[in-house]
Amino acid sequence: MFSKINLALALAAFLLLGNSAIASVPLNTGYNHSINTAYPTVIPPISGPSDRDNYWINIASAPNIPSGPAWILHRPNVWALAFTDTNWIGPRNTATGSAGTTPDNPAYTIFRKCFCLLPGFKDAKLSFQVRADDTVQVWLNTQLNQVVAPAWGNWNGTPLTGSTNNGFRVGRNCLYVLVEDFRGHMGFDLRGDVTGYGLLPMPAAGTAGTSFEPCACRQGPTGLADRSAVMRIDDDDQQVVQAIVKIAEARRMAKQRMLYQGVPPPLEDESPGRTNPNKRPNN
Repeated sequence: MFSKINLALALAAFLLLGNSAIASVPLNTGYNHSINTAYPTVIPPISGPSDRDNYWINIASAPNIPSGPAWILHRPNVWALAFTDTNWIGPRNTATGSAGTTPDNPAYTIFRKCFCLLPGFKDAKLSFQVRADDTVQVWLNTQLNQVVAPAWGNWNGTPLTGSTNNGFRVGRNCLYVLVEDFRGHMGFDLRGDVTGYGLLPMPAAGTAGTSFEPCACRQGPTGLADRSAVMRIDDDDQQVVQAIVKIAEARRMAKQRMLYQGVPPPLEDESPGRTNPNKRPNN
């Protein structure tokens, strides 16, 4: 367990070493960085503060779901077991999708997790595995820097992989994950990390995505010690969020008529009356 004393010692070491030691921060879903372990897996109907992932944030959804920390999900049997030190997460406190979700009325959620690189950082890179229900797409910092192309999420099969050493910047950096749902379940599970010299030891906590306590993510010439530095325009990610929303809405209004990478997994429920989006033409 990662106690407050251990965290203080780690911070002291970081301040002494500065950018001379490589650091690693997990990108895992359902992972509590304050104690350095996965949140407890939720077993309904038990609920409590540990139900929410305070580092992966739901920042936009359709139908509209209030923004806030993602929910730790009780995994449906049709989903693969969570990766080590992770949980499946979603925008609601259930894996069941929003009411009325169908192939002709799909839903989506955009999730975000942020980390900080100090001035003079080097050799930054990230890599991860991910599963999602139904489809997934991932970006770093901007909609122009795609890490995972639109793909079926393989929720009960071989995980997708993503990695990059491009597109990093001084200050706040954010990974954005778009998950689309048109079968009535939504969630994703991601395991990986970001590494580099000059990487703060804690990712951002909270809905705003700008709190890196006990450190401060600053962009001034002295980095961490520059308490007077103001937030850069890059730290207000409204433009990139709007750009990703535009992508998701365009697909939604087109009723999912696009070609995703990979092979669509079988439906969880092939009962009469359910439309199988696998059989829709791609155009």
